[in-house]
Formats: sequence, structure tokens, C-alpha cells
Amino acid sequence: MTMPGQGDRRSLIVPGILAAATTLFHVATSSDRWGIFRDELYYVACSNHLDFGYVDHPPLVALLTWFARALFGDSLVSLRLFPALAAGGTVFLTILIARRMGGGMYAGELAGLLTAFAPVYIANFGFLSMNAFDILLWTAAVWSVVALIASGDPRFWVAFGVIAGIGLQNKISMLFLGFGLVVGMLLSSGWRPFLNRWFWLAGAIAGGLFLPHLIWQIRNGWPTLEFMRNATQEKNLPISPIEFLVEQVMLMGPVAASVALAGLVFCFVAREGRRWRVLGWTVVTVALVLILQRGKPYYLSPAYTMLFAAGALAVLRNTTESFGMRRSMIGHSSTIRTPSSKMLSALRGVKCSRSYSIVSSWLK
Repeated sequence: MTMPGQGDRRSLIVPGILAAATTLFHVATSSDRWGIFRDELYYVACSNHLDFGYVDHPPLVALLTWFARALFGDSLVSLRLFPALAAGGTVFLTILIARRMGGGMYAGELAGLLTAFAPVYIANFGFLSMNAFDILLWTAAVWSVVALIASGDPRFWVAFGVIAGIGLQNKISMLFLGFGLVVGMLLSSGWRPFLNRWFWLAGAIAGGLFLPHLIWQIRNGWPTLEFMRNATQEKNLPISPIEFLVEQVMLMGPVAASVALAGLVFCFVAREGRRWRVLGWTVVTVALVLILQRGKPYYLSPAYTMLFAAGALAVLRNTTESFGMRRSMIGHSSTIRTPSSKMLSALRGVKCSRSYSIVSSWLK
């Protein structure tokens, strides 16, 4: 793991600008005429009773709510400031993911813009909830995996372990990412990644950070499991796999969904995408788990950023190849016309009849 140099710091200017603009947008629109959302009232109540867990969520969102209220008061702007910062952080990290995957500056900017304007992200970053931080932490965890693959440095597993542990203290759904990643590594690399001691250290770090909430669950009779079981049986409406997938298009937006699909195909089909196949398998695995568990369609939204990064890389790669092919065809056609120019030179050197002049003018 290396520290960024001066050139690397300059390359962060554009991601920083896009991240800041995204954050400012959410701050500027945080005080709407609808007032506080019911979920926000619940988190405010939780922040008045800090603990290591609650019936339906771990403690991080309540702790962040407590900090926001202590620092800035109870206004809508203060309650929604941390989600706005999470929006900017997610855009920033998505750009870095695309660049780490080899996409360059333009691929990073495209991935960042898709993230900033995805309808589900605009909604989830617009109010205080676990979902805003869940998206940020999934993206940070994916960044650490991409950095590990790109650099070959297994110490990035430590970063993944810390991020995953914090993510588990925010929302249990971080387990979906972990499970999907394990399946993805098995299908793309076999058992080799599991022989690395840094991988197991990451698991130990994540487990250690999650342990206080786990102890709370044990001491209180596993209330979250009961809540999830009741939600699955009585709250969540059953939808078909087709409906689940169609909802993804609505949540991303049609343009972003097409880019995301291109990214998924890129990870499985393209030669340059083979090293990122683990990301493709991760998304597919998480989607299948959610479908089987009757999860809500938006539960898959934290995985969008890796698809946006891969999709931006695929789209710009194909665009560049098409442009290069057109240039090659133009050059080839110029080469074909070369004999005609030689004929013209010969014709100019001879005093010819009018018919030669007509041919000469046509060949020009």
C-alpha cells in the first residue's frame, strides 16, 4: 500500500469537484416543504437512547444522528448533512474504482455522473437513514477489493475488514456483499484467495468490530432475526424475478441501467474484464440471494456502483475501438485511392483529348 504522490493528488481534483457538487446538491435540497420523514423521527428517538443495537438495526445510524444533533442541532439540514456527505463520498469512490479498473479519467467521470444521478441514490441520500451509509460503505469495500486486484497487494484486505466491520455496525446487509464476494472468488479464482493470511485477518477485523452488536443480539434474544422473519412473511410483498430485475431499471434509470448491464457483460465476456469477473459474480450472487429471500428491489442498489464503474470502462472502451476502426477505414480508403492519384499525374503529363480531361476531373 503506497501513499499518493503529487501527480496522484492532482488527479483527485475532478473527483473532488464532482463529490463536492453532489454533496452541495443534497444539502441545498435537504430542507424541503414536506418536513421530517417518519424514519428520521425514529432514528432521532434511537439517538436519545444510545445502545449497541436496536430491534431492526445496529447502532451506527443512531450514533451518527446523535453526533449530527449535538454538533448542528435538530434542523433538517443538520439531520441530513451526513447522508449528503455520504453521497459525495460515494461519487468520489466510484470514480476511483473506475480508474483503478483501468478506465482512465473519462471512465471515472462517467461512472461518477451515473452514481450522482441514479434516482435511487438521489432518494436515499436525500434523508437520514441506514441506506445512505450502506451505499457508501459497500462502495468503499468494493474499492478496497479493486485496489487489491489492481495492485496485487494483499494488505488491502485489512482495509476491507475495517470497512466491512463498520458496515455491519450500520446494516446487516453488508453480509450480502461478503457472501457474494466469497462466492465470486470461488467461481473466478478457486481456493487460492482463501490461502492468504490477510484474507483471514480481514475476517477477524470485521468480526471484532461487529462483536459488540452480536453480543447485544445474544443478550436480547436475537430480536433482529425475529424482525427480519416477520418482515419477510408479513411485510415484504412477493415479486417475481422478472419484476425484481425490471425494478432495477427504474431504480438506476434507463441510461444507467444499460451502462450497468454493459459492465456486467464486460466482467464476464471481455478479455480485459476477466480480472474483474469476481465483481460480476458478486452482483449476480447478491441478486439471487435477494430474489430467493423476497428482498425489496432497492436492497441491491449498494452494488450499483461497481457496475457503473465496469460499465463506464466497457462503454468508453467500445467507443474508442469504434473510433479507431473508423480512422483505420479512412486511412485504408486513402491508400486505395493512391493509384488514382498516380493516374492523374500521368494524365497531366500528356496532352490528351477532352475525354481524358473528363476522366481526370472525375477521378479528382
